[in-house]
Amino acid sequence: MIRVTCAIIIRKNKILATKRTHGDHPEGLWEFPGGKAEPGESLENCIIREIHEELDVHIKIIQALTAVIHHYPEKSITLFPFICRIVAGNIHLTEHADSRWLGSNELFLPEWAAADLQVVKNNIDSLNTFLRKKKANP
Repeated sequence: MIRVTCAIIIRKNKILATKRTHGDHPEGLWEFPGGKAEPGESLENCIIREIHEELDVHIKIIQALTAVIHHYPEKSITLFPFICRIVAGNIHLTEHADSRWLGSNELFLPEWAAADLQVVKNNIDSLNTFLRKKKANP
């Protein structure tokens, strides 16, 4: 089982989604940015490292959410999502084709990678609650 982390980056009352590049499985689908944990690396250190590599920003972890186990035809992963916020830098995509900020009513609009869609489904109540709090207290 491959350990993968993803960041649900919140800015005001929106969540960042990123689109995978062509040739990168699952290509062209939307996901929360993140990546594989290195051997011996904590999940928290992994997501901080991956977001710096992929988006060129520094983040702070706010809360861990429910992990998702997903079986792709060629591999199985456990996806560990973290709600995060950017504390330094401006987003510069280094590994993704596109990005967009989604409001709570848009979370099911992108064509998500299967594991990321499961993260949204499993955590939708927590995400909506968190977004409402951010809207009230930007």
